[in-house]
Amino acid sequence: MLPSVLGWTACLLGWAACLLNWTACLLGWLLLLVMTLRVALGPDGVDALRARLMAWAMNRFKTQQEQQLAAIKAELFEEMKQMQSAGPNLKGGSLDILEIGVGCGTNLQHYPAGSVLTCVDPNIHFQDYFRRTCVEHAAHLHPDIRFVVGHGEDMTAVKDGSVDAVVLTLVLCSVRDPSKVVHEVQRVLRPACWL
Repeated sequence: MLPSVLGWTACLLGWAACLLNWTACLLGWLLLLVMTLRVALGPDGVDALRARLMAWAMNRFKTQQEQQLAAIKAELFEEMKQMQSAGPNLKGGSLDILEIGVGCGTNLQHYPAGSVLTCVDPNIHFQDYFRRTCVEHAAHLHPDIRFVVGHGEDMTAVKDGSVDAVVLTLVLCSVRDPSKVVHEVQRVLRPACWL
C-alpha cells in the first residue's frame, strides 16, 4: 500500500512541477512579447495600443455592464429627472450635464429628455464607440453632444459654473488625482446643483 501511495504522490508532484514549468514558460513568452512591443512601438505606441484595447474591451462588455447595473443606475438617476436647470436656456426638466469618463456612453438612456451633454474622456478611442451608442440611446437628448478628449483633473474646455449636473460612474477609482477632479467638478457646477 505504501509504495502505491508514494507512486501517486510522486506522479502528482511531477504533474504539478510540469504545470508550474508551463506557467513559467507562458509568462516568459508574454513578457518577451510585451518587451518586443515596447521596443517596436515605443512607449507612446504601447500606450496607444493599450488605450485602443481598453476602448474595444469596454465596448465589448458594455451590454453585460448595463444589465448588471441597470437597477442601481435607475435609482441613482431618478433624482436627476426631478431637477430643473439653473441655466438660462433650458426648460422643462432639461439639464446641462457633464459626464467625466463617459467611455462607451452607458449612461445616455438615463438622462432627462432635451438635456445638453458634454463628455470628457482621456481615451480618444472611446469616441467612435460613444457615437455609435448615441445613435442607439441618445435620440431624446439635445443633438449637439460634445466629446472632449481630456482628463477630469484639468477640464479647461468646460466653463466655470456651466453645468447643472456632473456624472462620474466608475471613474474616481481610475483617475490620477481624485481631489483635483472634485475641485474641477466644483468649478464647473452651477450653485446648488447635482453630483
